[in-house]
Amino acid sequence: MEEISMLDPETLECLRLTSAFLAMEPTHCLIYFARECGKGLITNEVQNFICQYCINKIGPLLES
Repeated sequence: MEEISMLDPETLECLRLTSAFLAMEPTHCLIYFARECGKGLITNEVQNFICQYCINKIGPLLES
């Protein structure tokens, strides 16, 4: 099975996506930033970044 590489959460594109996610920006903004991370596409790599980093790692912080 092919291993999916993770995006670097420290890049400007990923920071923008994470910030927009945390700020609960409208869907069209999240899609825009997700496409920036994927160089025009919302790739599996971007989807995994959203699931693993934005939701799983930051999600518990929102519950506090």
